[in-house]
Order: sequence, then structure tokens, then C-alpha cells
Amino acid sequence: MVCGDILGLEAGVYHFDPNNMKLDQLRKGDFRSVLINATADDFDVKHAPAILVYTDIFTRNSIKYRTREYRHAFWDCGTIIANTLAMCNSHHLRSKVIMGFVDDVVNSLLDLNPEKEVSLALIPIGKDSQTSSKEPTKIKMLNLATEPLSSYPYDDPEITKLHLGSSLTSPEQVSLWQSKDTLIQSYKTSTKDIVLEPKLNEISVGTSIETVIIKRGSARKFSKEPISFQQLSTIIHYSTCGVCMDFLQKYGDSIIDLYIVVNSVKNLKSGIYYFNKKRNSLEILKEGIFRNDAMHLGLDQDLPGDGSVCIFFMTNLEKILDKLGNRGYRSAQMEASIMGGRFYLAAYSQKVEATGLTFYDDEVTEFFSPHSDNKNTMFMIVLGKK
Repeated sequence: MVCGDILGLEAGVYHFDPNNMKLDQLRKGDFRSVLINATADDFDVKHAPAILVYTDIFTRNSIKYRTREYRHAFWDCGTIIANTLAMCNSHHLRSKVIMGFVDDVVNSLLDLNPEKEVSLALIPIGKDSQTSSKEPTKIKMLNLATEPLSSYPYDDPEITKLHLGSSLTSPEQVSLWQSKDTLIQSYKTSTKDIVLEPKLNEISVGTSIETVIIKRGSARKFSKEPISFQQLSTIIHYSTCGVCMDFLQKYGDSIIDLYIVVNSVKNLKSGIYYFNKKRNSLEILKEGIFRNDAMHLGLDQDLPGDGSVCIFFMTNLEKILDKLGNRGYRSAQMEASIMGGRFYLAAYSQKVEATGLTFYDDEVTEFFSPHSDNKNTMFMIVLGKK
């Protein structure tokens, strides 16, 4: 966290210690001007009393997933950011996800070794009336001693190469990236739409967001029991309302499409569906029983076959890269992961279990084709009864 003087805490750069639930001060003083410059004077960063910076340590997952760890970096980060945004909303605090920043500057401010750990996103929190006009402070590497970043020594050079390939190196590059138009979803009308029936304004009555976050987990077994159509409607509706992100022109825009396998939902035929956000409806692509197909797509695990619903978060990555450059890959992964995190929270608030899984990429695209032609899967989640 990078903050100015706030009630109960002096200005500084802090690292959160999860073992002891405390903040350790790395630098004393107000360094927000460094982040303001690194984000090319982003309005929300410029006016935020505090900015959270989320990082990933590659070797914690690369020992298991090798180069695919780079996806897990965003999956883990995005689902935690979903919790952060929910907490901010609950406490009426302004927040925004910043994906455009000068990587080396932010990493240096946090004293990171970028071959091992990198910054993925910034979240400015709150808004004050003061605009910092200070020049960015000169940053000296602290080279602080750390506990071992991982129990495993495995380093995958491809991950570092991937991350460098989407890095921004100057405020001018950030400004140029911010000015690019983002590809927004386009929807076709359909005569096979089933309009969602969410329980509006009654979600989690009497349950605090803190309680939902603590309850939220990852299911390890589903019962094949159906969930209700209203539960599914409520989960989808609240999870797709929009994420405030710097590469999206306005709140409610999205570069993510949802494709859904329905195994067992009351008053909804089993089959494969596409979510039309504009109409808040499900378009049925094909009726039938697809439990075995869902199981196969989720790396031949039982969970997607036993769950009530499998949801695939997809995007046309080629078009995203054309619009946003290599940084577009990070953006697509992050939006899908934050949306996935919201599905977790909405599910648990509705007494439905959830779990995120990995998948066979090309086979998912083929399974939903021709509707999903040229789209790539960013995230997968399964909903169901425990």
C-alpha cells in the first residue's frame, strides 16, 4: 500500500503481512507522486488517499503449472481484487482497477526483484480534494532482506519473457495505451432468449460482505442437485454489472463473453447457452445433456460434470491485442478473473458453492463453435450444490 497521511496511519509505502495481519513500513513519507507519474496522471490515482498494489510471485505456482502459472497470476489476483472492490462498495469508497502503469517504476517503489515478483494492478481507494503537485520522488532500491519467496526454486524463463513483452516503459507509453479505443461486446438479437429473473435488491439481506468473503471457498465435490433459476439469474446479474477499469471507456463496458453449460437448473432446459448482457438473457445454442463434455473440458475432472452450471469467460484475444497491444492480454485476464471473483461471492451469498478450474483451451472454443469462433477462454467457474 502507498498512502499519504490518513487517520491512524502515517504516509508511507507498506507491505501487508498476512501471517500477523499487519502492515510493515518499507518507506516513510508520501510516495503517491511516484504512482501518479507512473500512471500518467490517472485521475483516480491522483486523488486517492491510498493505493493498493497487487503483486504475484511466480515460483509459488510455476512449480505446478509451469508457464501456465502466468494465467494463475491473474486468476488469483483478480479474485482477491473482487473482494477488495466489494469491500470498497460496502463502505462507500471510490475504487478503480488500474492496469496501465510503468512497470519498472512501480516494482522499484515496492523493492521487488522483477525476475521473481511483479506488480499486476493498482487500486486507488477513496477520493480527497487535494491534488498532489509534487515531483516524483527519486527511488532508491532498498534491497531489503526477505523471507524465502517460495519453497521451490523452479523458475520458468518464459513467464518473465511474457511479462516483459507486455510491460510499459514510460508515462508517454501509458498515455498512448490509455487513449486506445477498447473493443466492446456486440450482441445479436435472438428468438431463443430466456430473460433472467434475478432477485433484485434482496441479495444477502442481513449478511455482511465480510461474512460472505470469509465463507467463500472452492468446492471440492458437487452433489448433482439442481440450483434454482432465480439463484442462477441473481448470480449472473450481479456478477456482470460492470467493473471500473482504466481500459474500459465507461462503467458497464466489457470485453468478456460468457458461455454456459447448464447441467441441472430448475425450470431451465439442460444445454449450452450464451449470456446476452444487453438483454440480460440466456440464448440457448443447443439443448441436451452435456455433463460428460463439461467434465472433459475441465481437464477431465468430475467437478464440471457434477456441478449444476459451468461458465466459461471468453474473449476475442486477437482483436484485443490489436486494440490494446500486448498489455491487452493482461487486461482480458484481469477482467475475467475479477468477474469470476464476483461469481464466487454472489454464489456464496445465494448459498451456492463454486470452484474455479482450468481447461483445454482449443477444445472449449470448438465446443461452443460456431458462436465462439475466434474466441479464447480466460477463466472457468463451476456452480452447484455441495
